[in-house]
Amino acid sequence: MTDINTAASKNPRTVKHAFVTGATGLLGNNLVRALLDQGIKVTALVRSEEKAKLQFRNLPIRYVKGDILEPESYRSYLADCDSLFHTAAFFRDNHKGGKHWQELYDTNITGTINLMQAAYDAGIRQIVHTSSIAVLKGERNQPIDETMSRNPDTKLNYYRSKILSEKAVDDFLNKHPDLFICYVLPGSMYGPGDMGPTATGQLILDYMQQKLPGLITKASYSVVDARDVAAIHISA
Repeated sequence: MTDINTAASKNPRTVKHAFVTGATGLLGNNLVRALLDQGIKVTALVRSEEKAKLQFRNLPIRYVKGDILEPESYRSYLADCDSLFHTAAFFRDNHKGGKHWQELYDTNITGTINLMQAAYDAGIRQIVHTSSIAVLKGERNQPIDETMSRNPDTKLNYYRSKILSEKAVDDFLNKHPDLFICYVLPGSMYGPGDMGPTATGQLILDYMQQKLPGLITKASYSVVDARDVAAIHISA
């Protein structure tokens, strides 16, 4: 699902050089490969260059070792990019216990705001922001669209962080009407290159190894292939 906000230009330029955050993540690595397949140059923000090289081998990628919370670690590399794909995020399920709100807030909200400003200052005017189906909510058996926002007072901290992250991007767009920003709202992603693994990848491993303590029935679940989400990012 996509929610498109257009500003001055309704026909954004062709992507020639993309800056990708979260490049070694499940979505990020599939997006990087999809971009390269289309002949698009990629600059990848990674926290571990060693992990990135292990994952991408000899693919022609410019790596930037940095942190979304430290704009100075990547700022100078934005200058010759024409597009930003923001896939990086901090994820924790409430049911796993622990207190992660500060990390969620710092990465998903503050980190996003700082990234948007750095990209704008570097001259980037087209951005794709990876949001989440978690920001929406509908009634049972009701099709959901981008107008059906979830209340930010939700007790699910990850959901709340993504709602506030999207609001921060909305606010930034309102202050900079020359920007083109598109949101992509995926459900739970599965796919190749899940080195973490992610929570979804671990679920598959636990199932295959017969480690699941129970079986859920009569439940609904939003799933999508990470390769499809990557393709949608480029279309967006």
